Amino acid sequence: MSLRIGTLKTHCRTLRGQEAAGALVDAVARESLPHEIAARLGPSLDREPAVVRLRGLDVRVRIDTATLRRGGLANVWAAAVARALHEALARPDDGGEHLRRFDSRPAYLAAMIAAVLTGAPGAAWQFPELAGHAGRPPAIVTLDVLLQAGPLLGDVLTELRRLRMLDAALASLDEVSLERLFRAVAATDWDEGRLSVEQVVRVGAALAQARAAPQRGEAAGRRQAVQLWLQLGRTLPLRGTWHALRLLLRILEQPALLAAAAGPAALPDGMPPWCEAVRQQLARGLSAQAAAALQQLREVTPSAVAATQGAAGHWLSSGCAGILLLCDTIRRLGWMRLLREAGYGPRIAQALLAGTAMRLLSGAAPAPAWEPGQRIEPAVGLLAGLLTEPDTIGIGRVFADTPPCALAAFAPAEDWPAALDAAAAALAGAFAARIRGFRNARRSSVVRHFLRQPGQILIEPAALRVVLHPSPFAVALHISGADAPVANLDWLGGRRVAFVLEGL
Repeated sequence: MSLRIGTLKTHCRTLRGQEAAGALVDAVARESLPHEIAARLGPSLDREPAVVRLRGLDVRVRIDTATLRRGGLANVWAAAVARALHEALARPDDGGEHLRRFDSRPAYLAAMIAAVLTGAPGAAWQFPELAGHAGRPPAIVTLDVLLQAGPLLGDVLTELRRLRMLDAALASLDEVSLERLFRAVAATDWDEGRLSVEQVVRVGAALAQARAAPQRGEAAGRRQAVQLWLQLGRTLPLRGTWHALRLLLRILEQPALLAAAAGPAALPDGMPPWCEAVRQQLARGLSAQAAAALQQLREVTPSAVAATQGAAGHWLSSGCAGILLLCDTIRRLGWMRLLREAGYGPRIAQALLAGTAMRLLSGAAPAPAWEPGQRIEPAVGLLAGLLTEPDTIGIGRVFADTPPCALAAFAPAEDWPAALDAAAAALAGAFAARIRGFRNARRSSVVRHFLRQPGQILIEPAALRVVLHPSPFAVALHISGADAPVANLDWLGGRRVAFVLEGL
């Protein structure tokens, strides 16, 4: 351990006629005192932890004029400093009031980050490096300290985990900061073509052991990947751990792959190149070890359990899964108050919403506009609260028995085609008004870029989970908050609708 004095304050009292002693004290402090202290201490500090912080030492030195003239000040002063230092180090820690010990440099940096995040008192003298970060947000300081750790970064993260501050540190970082953290951990770029089933199995086993399901979302997945990387002893590449986590999430959300242990299965099209090796291995069938890991994960992943059991929930593939993005817009517009109004009720309200949504999806040339009595897309049926196969004949009968003025509160018109067109335009306009960059977009553009987006829908007793395929417009949805979960939808039996934007 090396000794560094942050600030040295001196007060010199001399006899009358010895005013020059003050200048001599300053010269000794700048020139010979450091060497004298180093010679006095020698290896005596090697038994101390790697980093020790002392708030201050009060050292008093009394020296006669003769010794001062002979140049003995540095020797006497260094002896007094060494004695006071040893006495201070011999005392036990006092709760961080005046003395702090850190077993290693990573432990010191982790404690510094913890102090930044918690606003702990006494950080100024314990971590003098923070003086250069005064006034900066804790998230920026946290990232700077992590990145400046260099090759010790992994050890700092391990220490944060030991302090139970890793979650808070990761939660303070946004997606860009997490990506910088990933790059800093990897001394060289990880070969994205080397992800193997064995790596996926190891990550899956760690997930099952932690009783944690894979977390969705770019930032959430990265944070969980860091946790798993540390849990696995940092034996896998960090980015590889993240890729394995993302792949596990995709596997668990695909019913065909959940049964892969019973026969060969291949990952769906559109998967990124880093999982190509896993795709090939899955196509040849899962090993017993991989099947066992997935079985453990099914037990801790609710959506996977529902997909496997069938009775609790089932998946629906749709070319227009994006239509369910309208759930929040419908609630904001108050359209489904018809459920409780006299003369309407669920049957009419659901038929009107289904017809409006079908009219919105159709009509683009050369396809004709939807008419009452024609087929209802299953995803549109879900939007309207029809959780089983939509009854096309029954819905057509509702329109035949109900006058167009039923939609007068939302879109007044003299006939059903005009009423449905007006309602569809109002619905598309209200949805587009929320999307940054699309507020003045045409109805056809909104339908093409957002509502006719393919995906899978998991139908569960308490929720609908909508997994939308990768799209260049997913960023616009996310930034605008249009992918936020929508809870307690009364026309869906109080269900919650949650969205997963793949590729974001």
